[in-house]
Amino acid sequence: MLGLTLGACDEAPAEGPPDLEGVAAEAPFATADPSALLVSYVDAEGVHPAASLDDVPAGARSRVRIDSLELPPEARDADVVWVADVSTGAVRDVRRLERQAFDLWVAQVTGEGQDDAPTAVADASVIIYGAEWCSACRSAARYLDAKGVPFVERDVEADASARTEMSEKARAAGLAPSGIPVIDVRGRILTGFDPGSIDRALASTSGRTI
Repeated sequence: MLGLTLGACDEAPAEGPPDLEGVAAEAPFATADPSALLVSYVDAEGVHPAASLDDVPAGARSRVRIDSLELPPEARDADVVWVADVSTGAVRDVRRLERQAFDLWVAQVTGEGQDDAPTAVADASVIIYGAEWCSACRSAARYLDAKGVPFVERDVEADASARTEMSEKARAAGLAPSGIPVIDVRGRILTGFDPGSIDRALASTSGRTI
């Protein structure tokens, strides 16, 4: 999956909280193929997803957020963020950060107030249309929960209005889903559970990647 990337100026450590550097550690996916990483970086204008390590601007490569498309939801910790130095074109100096410290640092780098950092994510409108028996629906819910993305679940079997709403959204998007879940990611309609599709939808519909 593509992930968040953080970039900050090394010469301005005061921009971040005292524990910005985090703890040196090996991420569960540190040895993964770079093409399987979700990457995003931070500058004064906000948080930006990057298609690859090479797409991260030179000035933002010292602290880039990384995540893996291959890591299963149950192996994720919603309170942990992984950042790395990719200035050489490879992932090195991997650091483990608490999400709160990471969000605070992002808010300070972008000039937002400290109270605004979690809000950009909390404003997300993500809806999972599914059913209680659907394992893929539960997997989607666990994945979003692990990433700290707020969402609501609507049971299309128990609630006729949810079924109608799902059908109307899918039809408006030119889709004819053959099953569930159908996921509305801030207006972008996805069929089935695919972590990469969810991450790309989140990245393209918000100034911040999760």
